Amino acid sequence: MSVFTEETGSINCALRWENTTKEDLPASEENARSEFHVPPLIKEARTPDRFGSPTTIMSTTAEQLKTLSSALVDKPPYCSGTLSLPSDNFLLFFGKDRLARRINLSDASTDDLQHLARTCDAATFGVNHEDVLDESYRKAGKLDSVEFSINFDVDGIGLMEAVRSDLLEYKEEKAIRAEKYKLNVYGEESFFKPHLDTPRDETMFGSLVIVLPTPHKGGALALRHGGKEWTFNSSELLSGQAEPSIAYVAFYSDVEHEVLKVESGYRITITYNLYFVDKPAHVPDPSTIRPFVTNEAIFKAQFKALLDDPTFLPKGGYLGFGLRHQYPLDGKAPGRDSRSRKLALYAVRQYLKGSDALLARVCGELSLKTSFRMVYRDVGDSYIADVMTNQVLNFQGAHLDTELWSYIREHYNGELLMKRSKFFRERVETDVDVHWVTKTPQLRSYAESLDGRLLFAIPKEGRLHKKCLELLAGADIQFKRHGFSSRTTRSPSFFSLRQTYCRSLARGNVDLGITEQDVILEAKMERHVTEVLQLGFGNKRVVTGFEVLLGQYFSKIDDNLQLTGENRTKIKYVGGSVEAACALGLADGIVDLVESDDAMCAAGLHAVATVLQTEAVLIKSTGVVAAGKYIVCELNILRSKLHAATSITPGRRSLTISPPEDEEWVAVSSMAEKSKTADVKDKPVMIGAEDILIFNLDNCRV
Repeated sequence: MSVFTEETGSINCALRWENTTKEDLPASEENARSEFHVPPLIKEARTPDRFGSPTTIMSTTAEQLKTLSSALVDKPPYCSGTLSLPSDNFLLFFGKDRLARRINLSDASTDDLQHLARTCDAATFGVNHEDVLDESYRKAGKLDSVEFSINFDVDGIGLMEAVRSDLLEYKEEKAIRAEKYKLNVYGEESFFKPHLDTPRDETMFGSLVIVLPTPHKGGALALRHGGKEWTFNSSELLSGQAEPSIAYVAFYSDVEHEVLKVESGYRITITYNLYFVDKPAHVPDPSTIRPFVTNEAIFKAQFKALLDDPTFLPKGGYLGFGLRHQYPLDGKAPGRDSRSRKLALYAVRQYLKGSDALLARVCGELSLKTSFRMVYRDVGDSYIADVMTNQVLNFQGAHLDTELWSYIREHYNGELLMKRSKFFRERVETDVDVHWVTKTPQLRSYAESLDGRLLFAIPKEGRLHKKCLELLAGADIQFKRHGFSSRTTRSPSFFSLRQTYCRSLARGNVDLGITEQDVILEAKMERHVTEVLQLGFGNKRVVTGFEVLLGQYFSKIDDNLQLTGENRTKIKYVGGSVEAACALGLADGIVDLVESDDAMCAAGLHAVATVLQTEAVLIKSTGVVAAGKYIVCELNILRSKLHAATSITPGRRSLTISPPEDEEWVAVSSMAEKSKTADVKDKPVMIGAEDILIFNLDNCRV
């Protein structure tokens, strides 16, 4: 969510805050149970060309906005401290039946604390608006609010006013109330892993945790927000108090917190839910409360000076402030009419806190009109786009046939803030230019907003899309072309995405998906995804006049994919007009030799891959080539000289020897390299060989 301002065209730059569609804000508000939070989004600031050099103006504006942003200091999203109380204020009454028990926690014995721990139930925690018991995530005991009572009132002891002034800033004219929620007992080895509190309704903005004075070691509370971390160590705070005291910490609902492991003793806490209320309740004399000194005056002075500067956006423009905190929204609003969706966003105004409330208050004092917008980021295969709207939307389970930014723009008064290519410096014309003063600390992805659902993706289009729909229809899973899913939050969410979504699955953005094995290989994702089941469709019949060639080609592909049986590619031989096979229903694809694509196009086909580039070549027998390198030598030689003859013409492997009638002689035949013809003819004579014959070869296989 983001807040926007619009400057008028006056030279004095008197800003007035209003919505960008020039619509009047709703005059009434509608209460409904909160079911999800505003997603904080990181946005990109753009500065339009005005007068003079664009570079100079952009640089000057950026510097001015940076100065203003630095003045809006975001104080820690919590407050804490200690408070001494009389001993009788620590009387705790607890029990689940008529035999209730009382202990004084300022001096409780080990037996008393053990009995309290045994009385508690195992503590649960909230996930998707359900209570979950998992001691690997949270190990602690709990008593519900009706099962205990403590002998002090948080309003009566002045604690609520301290929280209001420190957490909300003292100048904020807001009343709050605390509602007792739980008592928790953290014994040795107890803990609670990082989590966020779930607001009970739209008026709940935070929690107050009171740590009672029971001896313990460890169990510090770690607080995290906006990339920063703080530690509230109740054990150290309470051990340093001379009088019985409580340690307290109050924080906003969007602050992540974690109870570190308790090393010894019992850490006993009482948690209160904090709510905004319409009318201030009676509070003690504010002089007894220590006010928190804010930087509001500094921010207001710098803001006013910027507005009075004639060089600042001389033709006017929009200023955007990313809200620092999350706020509950009416989760049912997206399913209602346009007015309800706008009211749900407008209602956030009354729940602003911290620096967000300071910003709205200063703008009011400067006579600037504020409005609220939801900003969505659409990350496509080749682009990134930001679009804003004045309505609360929810795309859980939605099936979109177009880009998200275009869909919001067309159906929900969306305005394009930015669209750029991932690969080029190309930008498209936007609907409105926003100059961002502050940015929100994190970008919440679409997948993160799906309440822990199982995410299942199928191809968005193409031949596999219909097959997937037919398969899933058999499991009673239906897709809507537009609108929102009506399934419960525990059902899987099914998405229709582009073929490249296997990368999203590999990154963990999607849990399951249906795709083709060649797509996985093409995306080089085979090592990052696991093939769970072969679905029996997607395999194709191919006909060709080149059966052997294609058999080898597709066999390698099938082997790489580890396909077996019916899933292997089927190849059939046909002769004649192969291109007619698809039209006749004989095949899903063909492989044929073509000089041009004309015949294929005429048959309604298009090339998807080239198996082999071929051309006419001159050929001759490989035997003729080999025969030209050798001769055959035949001769007669005394058997006693056979060894010497072997050294002259050994043949390729050995000599061929035939016995003549004279037993003292042998006939020898051998192959020799043609380049050694002279040696083969002359050297045998020197050792007594006779009848030497030399033959050329016409053909051979060697």
